[in-house]
Amino acid sequence: MEIKFIAANPQLQQFIQGYIFTTTPANTTNHYVSFANVNLCLSIYKENRISYNRENNFNYVQAGGGQFCTSRLYGFHTQRFYAHINGSMEQLSILFQPGALSFLTKKPYSELIIDENIFSTLFTAKSLFMCEILFSSLTISAKITKLENFLFGMFKNSETNRQMTWLVNHLRLPRVTDSLRNLAEAMHIDNSTLRRRFLDHTGYTPKLFMSTQRFRHALKGVTNKHNLTELSFDLGYYDQNHFIKEFKKFTSSTPSSLSSSISVIDDSLLLLRDNLTA
Repeated sequence: MEIKFIAANPQLQQFIQGYIFTTTPANTTNHYVSFANVNLCLSIYKENRISYNRENNFNYVQAGGGQFCTSRLYGFHTQRFYAHINGSMEQLSILFQPGALSFLTKKPYSELIIDENIFSTLFTAKSLFMCEILFSSLTISAKITKLENFLFGMFKNSETNRQMTWLVNHLRLPRVTDSLRNLAEAMHIDNSTLRRRFLDHTGYTPKLFMSTQRFRHALKGVTNKHNLTELSFDLGYYDQNHFIKEFKKFTSSTPSSLSSSISVIDDSLLLLRDNLTA
């Protein structure tokens, strides 16, 4: 399995973190594990059949038998995400920043996450044309250029929700000491309004968003072999035991048992090692 991560154009990074190109050869079986994140991943497949069980976070990809272009939206899981690929696969994933999809559609996240052709839902008649480009013989660089020109057109007229954009960026900091009540007062709204608006904007409650984001900082620190006592303090955990307990909630593993098994494709893409090449 080969994975390539490409960062988004700086002018688009308010909405998109980057793109992941994943391919697997025919007559092989591949699998990997990823972890909870606050971004959303829109994956587009060429002629693959997809079976995604949200209850156990298991995604099964089968070669052949699918439509020319199928797509799924992945996110909001708080446990390990398991992917199993049987045979050849050609996949492009777009990593959307938290809240970015709210600029493209007014549909609730509860509907988007179960949509079995989400790319077409978001980009309507232009989606098939874009799929033909993405799965053509063009170089990856050329594909990204055409895709980003397309995305620029979709986002250029978006009205930025400045309050929620500021709050998302603030809550993504490594250590947030403000209470939600204080944040609501600073934004001149009450707690329930803040929670409702944030949920509508990102699909997360503020509490779950903060704990998931803190876990991502912890996972990065563990991967970089940081001292656990210092890491616990820097991220605002009560002590190292609290840090390990919270880490295990997301990974089902201790930091020490996981640190040597992770492949770093990019800061936003950390996978359990298996048959990966980057």
